[in-house]
Amino acid sequence: MAAAMCHIGLDLDNTIIDYSEAFGSVGIHHGLLPREQVMVSKNAAKDYLLAQPNGMHDWMRLQGLVYGPQIHSARLYDGVEKFVLEADRRGHRISIVSHKTEKGHFDTSGTSLHDAALSFLRAAGLVGRDGTISEDDVHFLSTRDAKVRRIGEIGCDVFVDDLPEVLLHPEFPRGTKPVWFAEPTENQMGLTAVNNWDRLHALLE
Repeated sequence: MAAAMCHIGLDLDNTIIDYSEAFGSVGIHHGLLPREQVMVSKNAAKDYLLAQPNGMHDWMRLQGLVYGPQIHSARLYDGVEKFVLEADRRGHRISIVSHKTEKGHFDTSGTSLHDAALSFLRAAGLVGRDGTISEDDVHFLSTRDAKVRRIGEIGCDVFVDDLPEVLLHPEFPRGTKPVWFAEPTENQMGLTAVNNWDRLHALLE
């Protein structure tokens, strides 16, 4: 694909934005997790909270905090900036398509998750006046079905997502190559799996 312009679609959460350390630190700060959970993954934080009384409420609250007012506790995955800059240099178009509600669950601050994500992307230098991705190419959809339809509507040649449920969705556009942002396994459900951005760059080459 390197010889011709390619429209590359990217998921946002857990694909561009790495929350691996954010859930532990934010959970401890807000009294939702014990201090020994500081370095836990998202899934470990979820498993811990769901095993506690009122666990679903606390898990949903923690997600609302991490994806909203505390999003700057997260970071970009290593290699994202390099990938975006090189794609732009080669004349490729990049769109971000995210399944994200407007408000977080049980977030008393009323923070817009869309605005928080855009603020993060601007601060990272990926989006906006000083970034390589136009804000017009950032799409937030309230449901997974709507996200999959938008991928087709904007004509992505490739779409990268950490959720196979998106890539294997019955309405996922046939003309779009799905790439699973995950550790390669024996059972990849027919998907190409790539677990870091340097390898993703090489794959698209």
